[in-house]
Amino acid sequence: MLSNIETTRVFHDFVRTHGPFDVIHFDNLEGIPAEVIKLKEIYPGTKLILMLHNYYPFCPQVNLWKREEENCSDYNAGRDCINCLPHQVDRHVVIAAHRLAFHLKAVGVHPDSWLFRTIFRNIRLLYTPYRSISRLLNNRFKHQDNVKNSITLNELTTKADFFIRRRRTFMTLINNHIDKVLAVSKRVAMIAEHYGINNEKIEVSYIGTTHAENQSKYDLRQDYRDKLTICYLGYMRQDKGFYFLLNALESMPVQMAKRINVLFGAANRDNSAYERIELLCRNFNKVFYTNGYTHEQLDEILCQVDIGIVPVLWEDNLPQVAIEMVSRGIPVLTSDLGGACELGNNPKFIFHNGDTTDFTVKLEQILNREIMLSEFWERAMTLVSFNDHVRQLEKTYKEER
Repeated sequence: MLSNIETTRVFHDFVRTHGPFDVIHFDNLEGIPAEVIKLKEIYPGTKLILMLHNYYPFCPQVNLWKREEENCSDYNAGRDCINCLPHQVDRHVVIAAHRLAFHLKAVGVHPDSWLFRTIFRNIRLLYTPYRSISRLLNNRFKHQDNVKNSITLNELTTKADFFIRRRRTFMTLINNHIDKVLAVSKRVAMIAEHYGINNEKIEVSYIGTTHAENQSKYDLRQDYRDKLTICYLGYMRQDKGFYFLLNALESMPVQMAKRINVLFGAANRDNSAYERIELLCRNFNKVFYTNGYTHEQLDEILCQVDIGIVPVLWEDNLPQVAIEMVSRGIPVLTSDLGGACELGNNPKFIFHNGDTTDFTVKLEQILNREIMLSEFWERAMTLVSFNDHVRQLEKTYKEER
């Protein structure tokens, strides 16, 4: 992550052969050693831009999500990073998957296609026995020497020190060599400054989206009719707030629930969660479920939705699902984490993350028209089109350092 002679050499060879460049724009730093950005020492006339789509410079797993269960606001001097991931992915499987994806795309098999998904599904099945054999062998070797596999206090300190050094190294390199850090939301900019990036280098740059160009096609939801229809789009994942939302809906007063329709658009990755969705039918007026979706289906799925729910439990940089709903004239009720709440810029449509009571109160106020859906649009931001985004990038590229 910090230094690798071969990868750095390849990067420098490319710049030497095809450059020098006016601008080198990094959309992320994953996969290349951080020392690459010291390129500035060799090519002082090249402007270096880093766009923060995630939190990789501060967090090796990019999303500041601790042990798959809580937002990470304190890494405990690196100690919490050591065992942050409860499930370690086999690196050989990851490499094989990337190679396969590369070759499939090279021959025209798109990742969204049925063929691509089918091949990957079968590849995972083939790797299951491989992983099982690997685990058996690893456990066998581990039991042979328990002392060797125990971790001492000194080893713990050494491992924690790496994560301290990693974060410090990234911040130093970015502050010393990167000309401009583009944050995809105001919240990301605040987090970047909090972790040590020089505020003078940071600029908010909302990503461009095709949905912005279609925004004028849709009528803005100003009110609802007899029943309020709420919608969750995305993944059955803890960090996305899916399970929080299930818990909140299950605990909602029945008299309130009877006035609400619920729509879930999420691929079924958890049968127990799907069963819980089915049981919501007892209390809510209607419950709809679609097992995943494509972008082409969104108009049909969202046509009857009054308000979207974006209940993220991590600092989700700027959730695409929030943009997709707002671009179709649908207000969103969001948690206070990440950039989604910036779409409305209205505290009436923001609840404290993970707080079932606050979420229920806000939703009830909307249900009782104490908060009108029309109020969302009074302070809502204008979505950024691709053309607008490109114009901003060009301006940033041409600015004097």
